[in-house]
Amino acid sequence: MKKQLLALLALCIAAAPASAADRLAGIEIIGSELVIHASSGRTIRGDAVVGGALAMSMDGRSLREVRIDGMARDARAHDDDVFAYDLSVRDAAGNWGPVCNPDPYGERKAILQPAPNGTLAIWCTGGTHAKCIRFGYRPWANGPNGEPLAAYHLACNKMLRADYCGNDQATTRTGMLVDVYDTIGINRPEGDGTPGVSFESAWNAAGAICVAHPRVPQNISLERLVETCPRLKGRLGPVCTEESAASFAKPLLFLASRGDGITEAERGK
Repeated sequence: MKKQLLALLALCIAAAPASAADRLAGIEIIGSELVIHASSGRTIRGDAVVGGALAMSMDGRSLREVRIDGMARDARAHDDDVFAYDLSVRDAAGNWGPVCNPDPYGERKAILQPAPNGTLAIWCTGGTHAKCIRFGYRPWANGPNGEPLAAYHLACNKMLRADYCGNDQATTRTGMLVDVYDTIGINRPEGDGTPGVSFESAWNAAGAICVAHPRVPQNISLERLVETCPRLKGRLGPVCTEESAASFAKPLLFLASRGDGITEAERGK
């Protein structure tokens, strides 16, 4: 499921009922944790929010009731300050169903983030925004040397989608094997000798810095890429290496792939 911007209109915390005078004063996301402030000064967070319901306008549509069924530290995340939520939404018939589609592990988790204009973003763990947080590129945090990771998160999102030009045009396929690594030591190349995997591309927040080979040549070729993204002219093919990338721009992330456009599921058949 794609990122959803949720306008928060009302909140009821069933697990921690308030008096009539103790009303909602504010809601914020600290890191990735939902924190509710009551007018009495109470702060509700952690698993105390479980059982609560949010009245939300999802993607600008009519109000929907979203229930918090669970929350816990995300065991699949690189860092221990990432929280994942189980969310259900009530349909017009009154039936509850999961907000998120299954991720590669078959789970339907969501990571919450602030969004513009006081709205709330739900990033389902099957999508690239949440995957990049799980890799360690948390947009609210700093890296090992104090560098803000927001640019790394943005670069990662474009990279996983193979949005080479950075114009929101994805050219990958679901289920591709990739090896993600960076310049600051959060992730290092796997180096496990997976047959056919080689350096593909270098990235920053604007998109690809250079591309050695496309991930899915059936969707985009190097010839077509230079036509659609003129800034990559002279940065495609063998001229693009981990070492040469810095001569074009400052790289944040690198990615290796097989470059044949075949998913792991197809390969296993």
